[in-house]
Amino acid sequence: MAVLPSDHFVADEAGFVRTLSHALQVAESGHVVTLGIRPTQPETGFGYIRLATGSEPARSDNTSAPIYRAAAFVEKPDLARAQQYLASGDYLWNSGTFFFPAQRVLDDLRAHLPKLGEILDDIAQHPEHTAARYPEAPSISIDYAVMEKTTRGAVIPAQMGWSDVGSWDALWEIQEKSADDLARVQYDRA
Repeated sequence: MAVLPSDHFVADEAGFVRTLSHALQVAESGHVVTLGIRPTQPETGFGYIRLATGSEPARSDNTSAPIYRAAAFVEKPDLARAQQYLASGDYLWNSGTFFFPAQRVLDDLRAHLPKLGEILDDIAQHPEHTAARYPEAPSISIDYAVMEKTTRGAVIPAQMGWSDVGSWDALWEIQEKSADDLARVQYDRA
């Protein structure tokens, strides 16, 4: 399975396709994979992934692309903390993209969130229970429910001109700008 947010921007489509192919290959070997984006600035509008250094999962491919484990997923930090994350080199932006065999995630959910596993199993066996059981499910992201706990997690650093376009500043950054646009910004900042 691949989970891809629909509202993100990717400038380098060829790099994106290469990265997806690599992520799917790693996932096919039984890993739960997410893409981390190398920060280019201290960003307070994105979540971060702290990498676990020196704990690469077994390779399932012949590439030299690094694969890491996630030590933690961190919600949107304040500016001082975002600056620390950038300076450390141990953090990536969380792209919110995931690749995994469905059975692997179900097994991890059963192990780490048994209540959710039981609800999902019940819904799979009795689809008519969905409306009643769904509200009982714990509200937790895959980052915390699976990625921080699984022994088969993998983080692939990706460089593909990514932005989650979560603010007006982010939208400005990805747009083409005319000389007039740039001059107006310089004037506004003066």
